[in-house]
Amino acid sequence: MKNLLFNLLNFFHNLFDKKIKNSKKISTSSHLPLSKLNYFEKKTHSRYNYYKQTLQLLSRKEDLWVETNLNCFLNLFEEYQEKQLNILELGSYQGASAFLFLNLLKKSKITCVDSFADPINFKLFEKNLNEFLINDRVIIKKSSTFSFFSKEMKKNFYDIVYIDAGHGYSDFTIDVYCSFDQIIVGGIVIFDDYEWQDKNFMSMDKNVRLAINDFLERANGCYEVLHHGYIVVLKKVKNFNGFQVEKNYYI
Repeated sequence: MKNLLFNLLNFFHNLFDKKIKNSKKISTSSHLPLSKLNYFEKKTHSRYNYYKQTLQLLSRKEDLWVETNLNCFLNLFEEYQEKQLNILELGSYQGASAFLFLNLLKKSKITCVDSFADPINFKLFEKNLNEFLINDRVIIKKSSTFSFFSKEMKKNFYDIVYIDAGHGYSDFTIDVYCSFDQIIVGGIVIFDDYEWQDKNFMSMDKNVRLAINDFLERANGCYEVLHHGYIVVLKKVKNFNGFQVEKNYYI
């Protein structure tokens, strides 16, 4: 599996070089229709205010994350509240997203994959998720997502995958393809930061949008778009062999 992932990294690195040459802007994918979820559905307002205040107490650095994503999650997870789901989170930081998922999906468990290189952030993560750790609803994997996938491929296993780890083109690309392979048909994959940009947005190490656009193009027909905005939410409708690089994609 490691050799396969390394080959994919090299392939997508070369693909990035060809796509980014002479480019000044990465446009929104043509495979993303108008949103099907309502960010401002009235029935979520009271819950929105409650969770906004709660999440902001966990970490002041999560304010932007809360503002851009919270109402979408409240709408998205409403039909899954009573189901026992396996959730995979790539990139956990201080635990705000995992805290929200476990509160909204009270019968579910989450596997959190993060290097947790900063001990302060890891302590906050443990503190914020303490009640769920005690109840064995959280599985912690201290590792890069690359190492995690090279060791633990569980095809068609997870019900929900949330991707917010490395934001480099190659890193994010590997996370996308491996995650989609591990989601059950009918499961949900969530890509964060589709609209995120900074001064280095067009560089190899900061290009989430291009990685998502490439996946949407290659896997077209295997997913249904549930929502897009700052985050992109897909429902898997059939399996896609994303590792058949040479056969499925032409530069």
